[in-house]
Amino acid sequence: MWLAIMSCAFAGAIFAAVAYYNLFESMTFAYPPENVKREYVAGRQLTPEADAYRKTHSSTNDAELLADFGGLKYRERVWTREAIGHAKLLLTVSYTALIVGLLVAVFCLVVLGGANPVPMSLGTSTHSTVRTPAA
Repeated sequence: MWLAIMSCAFAGAIFAAVAYYNLFESMTFAYPPENVKREYVAGRQLTPEADAYRKTHSSTNDAELLADFGGLKYRERVWTREAIGHAKLLLTVSYTALIVGLLVAVFCLVVLGGANPVPMSLGTSTHSTVRTPAA
């Protein structure tokens, strides 16, 4: 049973790791664009103004788009508040699932390691008997 739980937890952790990586790559950007300082969360849904701007400037990345709209203070001019919150939630849930999956897998591994890995053969006794010499 523990082996099945460990396998499922590990598979879930791998799925969560891939999901987190993909979400992180698509929902974050480095800012400022010229000098990478820090990663910030971007939303998936642009504001109507930013969407129109992106259509005419298709080669603009997220950091450049944000810079063109005034910088970090004006992030909500580029992405809606709900879109940024949703992106943060997706990143948090996928990261938490990764950590929980790994913790459950390690816990199962510890439980399995604590079990007696070498079964005793039939006919051997774990008790030592001491015989006293006959008088």
